[in-house]
Amino acid sequence: ANAAVLAANGAAIVMPQPNFTAASLTRILERRLQDLSGLCAAAAAARTHGRANAAASLADLVEAHIFQDARLLQDIGK
Repeated sequence: ANAAVLAANGAAIVMPQPNFTAASLTRILERRLQDLSGLCAAAAAARTHGRANAAASLADLVEAHIFQDARLLQDIGK
């Protein structure tokens, strides 16, 4: 789903798994590397869909949830 959103906005290329081969990837990369303005446009489009520090934010959320659960378990045991 994420790849489809990016592709719909010009930030990615989606290739169905059965079509994904070394030869097909080579063709795409060769074509893309010859189109620097297209690569820059794709990068700009990708930046509009990204979230700065997303991995760190997700890790913080998971840690907070884990620590909250641990505190609840400690309270139950009292």
